[in-house]
Amino acid sequence: MPVMSLNAFDLNLLRVFDAVMEERSVQRAGQRIGLSQSAVSHALNRLRHALQDELFVRTPEGMTPTPRALEIVGPVRTALAQLEAALIPDDFDPSAAKRTFTLATSDYVTAALVPPLLRLMQETAPGVDLNIVPAARHDLAEQLDMGHIDVAITVFSAIPRRYSTLDLMDETEVYVARAGHPLGDGPLTLEGLAAHQHAAVVQYQGGQEDEYFVDRGLGWRAFMSNRVDLERVLSESGLQRRIAVTLPHFLTLPMVLIQSDMIAAMPRRLARRLSARYGLVTYEPPFTVQPLTIQAIWHSRSDKDQAQRWFRDSLATVAQSICDR
Repeated sequence: MPVMSLNAFDLNLLRVFDAVMEERSVQRAGQRIGLSQSAVSHALNRLRHALQDELFVRTPEGMTPTPRALEIVGPVRTALAQLEAALIPDDFDPSAAKRTFTLATSDYVTAALVPPLLRLMQETAPGVDLNIVPAARHDLAEQLDMGHIDVAITVFSAIPRRYSTLDLMDETEVYVARAGHPLGDGPLTLEGLAAHQHAAVVQYQGGQEDEYFVDRGLGWRAFMSNRVDLERVLSESGLQRRIAVTLPHFLTLPMVLIQSDMIAAMPRRLARRLSARYGLVTYEPPFTVQPLTIQAIWHSRSDKDQAQRWFRDSLATVAQSICDR
């Protein structure tokens, strides 16, 4: 938009745009921001005229955004968030705060980080709640962009510049099986890997060829095991494995393994905890496995938000305590 036209532009129209983008309904958008349905429709028409684009098309699924609307929603939401932050006092007292943070992550990270995170929150921020959603979701980037997710934690392959990042910890993998498994005490060989059926955790059923799913420039790992390298080294040795069952969660693996001769790859820290509880045996991989770096990412518009910074600092504190063990 030219600079001269900005002087006559009603910034309230951006609130309407954001509400319709959020709700995909003129009626619900009006309820969200306290305007009548006709007032929202009038504001949308003014915005359409100003931007020379339809912005939303009415479909059976609701108000579907045009490519132009999808292009500007990120900058608009960032501008609104920065304006709101400028008008709100820049302080955050965790001991008195009442709010909820939404964290997108895997069941592995949940098992590793969330228990100590909750202890820390109960001690320092008893009024703060935590909402955890799966990171293995097709709309992860959209949810971050829309502000529905505060922080996402997993293994990423590509991170657009609109997100800020924090390395939390590195993780390697081991193989696990029930006590008394025919593999014995090891060491595990490629032939042993190929000889027994596998249980595999697949956290996103996207049908992709490699280990990563990409959306809106954000790439994240769909598997927490080294699937590609394993298939490569087996193929080079003239071997192949059979995946007899795929599961959506690591925490369901022990119940499958203790009642079968299957084997499975698992993050080392999680395998250590579950092996002690379920009597599983762990084996080192018979090939070189590069460690995975688990990162936290968030939309950079919240970089200076004091509450968000406290939450991210808390995540970093518990991650460091895990790494120090």
